Amino acid sequence: MGVLATLGYSEVPVYRKPTFAIISTGDELVPPNMKPGPGQVRDSNRYALAGAIRQLGGEPLHIPRALDEPEAHEAAIREGLSRADGVLLTGGSSVGVRDLVPRMIDRIGEPGVVVHGLRVRPGKPTVLAAIGEKPVIGLPGNPTSALMIFRNIAAPILCGLTGEVPRMPAPMTARAATAFSGKPGWTWFVPVRVSSEGAERLVTLMGIHSSHTSLLARADGYVVISEDHTRVEAGESVEVHSF
Repeated sequence: MGVLATLGYSEVPVYRKPTFAIISTGDELVPPNMKPGPGQVRDSNRYALAGAIRQLGGEPLHIPRALDEPEAHEAAIREGLSRADGVLLTGGSSVGVRDLVPRMIDRIGEPGVVVHGLRVRPGKPTVLAAIGEKPVIGLPGNPTSALMIFRNIAAPILCGLTGEVPRMPAPMTARAATAFSGKPGWTWFVPVRVSSEGAERLVTLMGIHSSHTSLLARADGYVVISEDHTRVEAGESVEVHSF
C-alpha cells in the first residue's frame, strides 16, 4: 500500500475474494454437536472444505444440508448459485437411485454436467459442471476422497476464477520403504508418511481408506501413481506432494 501511494496510485483494480457455497448432501448427516445414531455420521466435510477454501484465499458460504430429495438438492444448488461465485457439493454423485447431484445440476441450466466420473482413486464419482459461468463441482462424500479431489482438481478451477495460476509447492524426493501398486488405466493418490533414515527420506504407504476422516490429517503428503506407471518398487525414488 505504501509503495502504491509513493508511486501516485490512489486507485487500483482488484479482485474481491471469491465466495464458494458448500452443500453437504444426505439424510445420514447430522451436525457435529449431535451424537450419530445407527446409519448416521457427523457432517465433517463442510468444515474441512471451508478451511481449504480459506487457505486458497476464498470465502466459504455454508448452505444448509440437502436431504436426499430432488427438490431439496435443486433448491440448495440454486441458493448457492444465487449467493456465491461457485458451488461445491459433497456426496450424492455416485450412480445410486438416491444420488441426485448430476441430475439436478442438468435440470437447473446449461452447460450442466461436463464430466461425471474420473479414473482416479480416491475420487471416482467426481462431477465437474457449470451453470452459466459459475463452476459447480460435485465432490465424493467420503472425507479422504473429497479433500484429495479438492486439492488436485477443484482448487485450480477455483483459483482460475480470479486469474490466478496455482503454484503448488515443489514435491520432495524420497524412497519407497515398501513396494506398492496402483491399477492400470487409473491415477491413484496414495497418502504416505515420511520418515528419515540418516540423510535419506523414506515414505511408507498408508493405504487408501476413503471413509477415514483422520487419514489425511495423519499423512505427511501423498504420492501420485500414474496410469502408465502403476507399480512403485521398494527403494524406488518417488515424489511426495506435501500437505
